[in-house]
Amino acid sequence: MTEVALDVFREYPLYYLLTIPVGLYRTLLEIWTFPIWISIGWNAVFLLTALIGLWQFIRQRHWIEAAFLLLPCAYFLTGTLFVQTSGIDTRARVMVTPLLAVMAAYGAVYWLNQRRAASALP
Repeated sequence: MTEVALDVFREYPLYYLLTIPVGLYRTLLEIWTFPIWISIGWNAVFLLTALIGLWQFIRQRHWIEAAFLLLPCAYFLTGTLFVQTSGIDTRARVMVTPLLAVMAAYGAVYWLNQRRAASALP
């Protein structure tokens, strides 16, 4: 499969680059349930809180934790996008979901603490 993918990259590099957003959407946001907008919204909130959590790790200079969570995610997503883009489904996310969940939990705790602090102000 990798050999075929490399042949396609060499012959059609622009088409490959244009299909990367489709692959990211299918990997990270889309789940085939009814109604689909609920699953897309749920995954968008999940990814947003994961990004907030990752940002908090970086902002608080927890470099090892951020690298431990981010590098495997980048490795698996890049490897998946390298061999196929538009044909991906959510099974490609299986390896990164636990890491995203840790980041999302950290982001959700940060968000809840911000809300508590804001409600405590007179």
